[in-house]
Amino acid sequence: MAQPQTPLIVVFDTNIFVRIALGRSRRAQNMRRAWLTGRFVVAASGSILREVERVMRYPEVQLDYHLSESDIAHFIQTIHATVALTEELSKLLKPIRATTFSCPVRWKPAPIIW
Repeated sequence: MAQPQTPLIVVFDTNIFVRIALGRSRRAQNMRRAWLTGRFVVAASGSILREVERVMRYPEVQLDYHLSESDIAHFIQTIHATVALTEELSKLLKPIRATTFSCPVRWKPAPIIW
């Protein structure tokens, strides 16, 4: 009998999180689709989510992504519905092996945990 597969758990820094969530590039759209359809789970602490929300309210980010307050509210609602929230990511990461995912040019590497 096969054991259920452990989901891929991904941790993004704020910059990558915002780019994947809001980006219009094919890569961003593919990553967003994979995230929202459950191909991997995004894990984040409350402090990371607060930082993401703060960054989304920066005037230059709102201009770059054409964000309204309604867009930001919808995005924050989506985050809270889909992100595995943990106040101490270190507890999540300790028993799990981590590696670094090679990201596209201009994107910083993001750790992938499984």
